[in-house]
Amino acid sequence: MTGDGELQDPRIDGIPEDLRNAGPRSRAGFTYQDECAALALLGHLGHRDLEGIVVERSTDLILLPREPARPELVSVKHREANQSSDSRWGWSDLKKERVLADLHAKWNAAGRSCTVAFWSNAGFSDATHELWLSCTKQRTASPKLIARIQEHIGESNPDEALEFLAALRLPLEPLPRRAEITDVGIRRTVDLLKEHRPRSAEAAPRCYERLLTLLHYASNESRSPLQPVAAAGATLAAAHEFRAAMRSRKTYLARETIVRELVATCDRLEAQLLPDVGWHMWEEDDQFTGRDEYVLRLDALLEPGNPVPVSPVVIHGVTGSGKTSLATHYAASRAASFRPIFINGATRAGVIRSLVQLAGGGDNDAWNDELARAAGPVTAKLPGNCATLIVIDGVDDVTLLRGIVSRKSLCRVLITTTRGHLDQGYEHVELGPWSIGDASRFVESVLPASLPDLRDRLVRVLGGHPLALTQAVNYCQATRRPIEHFLRKLTTKPLDALGLGSASGHPEPVVQSVALNIEAAREREPAAFELLGLLAYMSADPFDETLLGSHGGHAYVYVASDGLEPTEPSASATAIRRAVRDEDALEEAANTLVGMSLAERRDTGLVVHPLVALITRGLGGDPQPWLEVGLAPFIDLLNKDAAELDERAERHLSHALRLAEHAMSAGLFGPAVALTCINLAQYLSIHGSWGAGLVGISGTPSQFTDRVTRVFWDRALAGQLQWQLAFQLRIIHACVLYRDNLKQDAEDVLFDVINEAGLRGDANAHLRALLTVSSLVITADPARRSELVLMQLERIPEALATQSPWTIASIAHIKTEALIRLGRIEEAEAVNRDALARARNADIPEATRAELHSDAVSLARYAGNAQALLEQAKAVYEIRKRNSHDRPNWLLIDGLQQYADAAIDAQEFQLAEQRITEAEELTREYFTTDCAQYAKVLGIRGRLHLVTLRLTAAEADLSRAATILRGGSEEDEQHLPAVLVHLALVTASSGRRPEALELIDEAIALDTYIYGEQHPETQFDIEVREIIQRGASIDPPALWSTTPSAQGLSWVFQRLTRPVEG
Repeated sequence: MTGDGELQDPRIDGIPEDLRNAGPRSRAGFTYQDECAALALLGHLGHRDLEGIVVERSTDLILLPREPARPELVSVKHREANQSSDSRWGWSDLKKERVLADLHAKWNAAGRSCTVAFWSNAGFSDATHELWLSCTKQRTASPKLIARIQEHIGESNPDEALEFLAALRLPLEPLPRRAEITDVGIRRTVDLLKEHRPRSAEAAPRCYERLLTLLHYASNESRSPLQPVAAAGATLAAAHEFRAAMRSRKTYLARETIVRELVATCDRLEAQLLPDVGWHMWEEDDQFTGRDEYVLRLDALLEPGNPVPVSPVVIHGVTGSGKTSLATHYAASRAASFRPIFINGATRAGVIRSLVQLAGGGDNDAWNDELARAAGPVTAKLPGNCATLIVIDGVDDVTLLRGIVSRKSLCRVLITTTRGHLDQGYEHVELGPWSIGDASRFVESVLPASLPDLRDRLVRVLGGHPLALTQAVNYCQATRRPIEHFLRKLTTKPLDALGLGSASGHPEPVVQSVALNIEAAREREPAAFELLGLLAYMSADPFDETLLGSHGGHAYVYVASDGLEPTEPSASATAIRRAVRDEDALEEAANTLVGMSLAERRDTGLVVHPLVALITRGLGGDPQPWLEVGLAPFIDLLNKDAAELDERAERHLSHALRLAEHAMSAGLFGPAVALTCINLAQYLSIHGSWGAGLVGISGTPSQFTDRVTRVFWDRALAGQLQWQLAFQLRIIHACVLYRDNLKQDAEDVLFDVINEAGLRGDANAHLRALLTVSSLVITADPARRSELVLMQLERIPEALATQSPWTIASIAHIKTEALIRLGRIEEAEAVNRDALARARNADIPEATRAELHSDAVSLARYAGNAQALLEQAKAVYEIRKRNSHDRPNWLLIDGLQQYADAAIDAQEFQLAEQRITEAEELTREYFTTDCAQYAKVLGIRGRLHLVTLRLTAAEADLSRAATILRGGSEEDEQHLPAVLVHLALVTASSGRRPEALELIDEAIALDTYIYGEQHPETQFDIEVREIIQRGASIDPPALWSTTPSAQGLSWVFQRLTRPVEG
């Protein structure tokens, strides 16, 4: 390891920096020392006893053998023959150069934890011969030699000198002289490389030069382009970065790193000697757009410069996605590491012919012999090495490369194909479309004067498809047409529009290229086209194709009508249905589409690129038969209470929506289309939003329902649609309007239905509209209109009112709410009790059952029955939890709120905390923190804080809730009085009585408007005002005989005042 702040090998920790011999800033004059270090390395690199080398900025280096051997500090000094009459080392020379003195000083400074060595190209004189014999272990040191050593190292103790002498190493042979050392180094490089690359002699000089370059960088402050990192398992590191003025830094070179770099250099040189097959100096495309993440992915898989075998990499994707562009760009941008070779992969014979040429031609038929024809995983060795990158472009047959390209090789192989999978031993990279940002920047670069919103629209319509976008902008540029002209043409004549323009490297327009791929898929598996045609009408979300085989009896549905009678499905629909009916054929068709990159398998189903879908719809002709089959699975899947839709059905809402939109755009308004729209509208009336996968698909919920309602209402008026469907859709539209706070609009729609249903004698539609408007009126308006609702309900004929369990339960629910509004609690209890008894074993929607229990919650609170209150609230929660699945809605959150509120009344504070926390988290995730729903959560959480005496938190929650509700709709304000009452208590307990009285007066005014002055809710507010007015002097038990809510409040107020009284 190297680098700033990294740890040092404990074996070299403490070895001093050579501050005295710091060396010059540049080591240009120290080439000889580099070559000495190179020879030391080359002497060990062929063996595995050396772990690495640390090169100092001075003339020293440290050899690091594998543990537990000790490091060896080496001092290198050279003496040329012309420097003196005798270049051999004598005692005076050693003393003058302080050779032994410096080594001894470093040895001591290192705690004597290392050995020391002295290397030189000069031998030792007769006088110093005994020193050489002793250090090479050929003779025991004499007392005279020990005395000499004492003199040089400045030690008076002979034992010290003897210990130093035992740690000193001298080479058996002098180093080669300056004129000889390079040749010796090259010969040793050849010996090293033979183990890895048998034919390396020609590359050895350049490899040796590379080694010297590494050593040069290692001994300077500047970081090498390679900057070797210790191999796995190595514990060595450079000395600390911040040393005295960075003048004696030690930098580590791992043995494995050096060997790998030398072999890679050898490969790069050998790659240049390959025959010229599809190669020249490649220039990068300066308009290449995006794909940064893919380039990094290719780097990780192909490992440029690392001389180890890697797997071939397959770039696959839809036609025109830029596979060849990415492959060639990558090859051109990595010219320093690879010599790229381009091979057309259209035929096996063509690939073999190119490989033979690359291997030198002649009689070389290694890729056409019996082994190759066996098409197994064992293949002939590919020509080239780790510095060779073969790009095999346009492989269309999964068997084409079998027996030719092995699953791993030194030679890098990059394959482009539309097939999703070639071999399990290859690495596969799926190339998607351009990102929106990259695609928009590309369009802007070609058409800088275009408007941003038009550029973005073009990108969305073409799905970021590189070839389609390139053709489109080239067409606009060549014809001087604006983008909107192309978009208009794309809408009216999509196939014609996609045939316009041209793109470099693509002789055929995108529509023809994709059409050819689609035809190839049809030839492989006939049902593939039928499946692709159906997918083309789905949304961009994954579609579970197994739904096509589980229609519950619906082979196809009526999407067109002639007057009031549906038009029979066409013969084409029968053929399409027959093609995808067989499960085995359907599975094979899906596999074919995925395998040819015409579809993508994602999560729970298949996804088709928008451009492929657009072209497929054009090739498929008349949309009616495709929609007749495509809508069939959704009729049973979605035709249920929207609150009871399971997770599988919710996953496919976007497909039903897209199919309905395609149908209406094609002028198809038959029963299946109307029913699909009804189901979607019903979902919106319950959930209030499209959900994460449908945001923005067709505007707001009310905009969607308004659009489709107008279409089908007009068709019913024209006698082209059954009124039953039109009535049902319009009633649901009113519910959606109401959820969007468009109450008056909702009432207007419902009264239109009531009047029209009365004129046409449709009692069921009249009843449904009446029940709906009654429910909305009771929820949204003051109590004075509840009397009118009761009167209308009493006028419903008994036969109609009791025609089904749902009718009975719905009327009972509305009656109960109306009676509660009017303060007629006992009557409401009787109606609710009877309704719950009837519903116990009745077949009614779960949402209606939850409404009955919700009514019981309100009644239990008025009765002061905390246990019944908790039981009924739990029932509401469990029903809504059971039917919410993985898509929580406002009904579930409302159930959580009721449960938490009831738990507070029952003094189950831990349960209340759990439920209100869950409600807060869901509201924050699925709604917003400034909506009425969130305000209601804050109100109940504030109440919990209040009764548990967390007054600061209570005031914060209640104040924020009041602010949100005051700024909301009239319906939102109905939840405000309860918040104001509890906020008044908090402020009163803080001694701010005038502020508390203002708050409670506001609550009284609101409840008087909503319920009337004599209603229990209003009377409760008045009693709270009296409590606040009198303060702590009131006797809390006196309230137990009043309303249930006041009873609970007295207990709260008692807790609030007790600390004051104490």
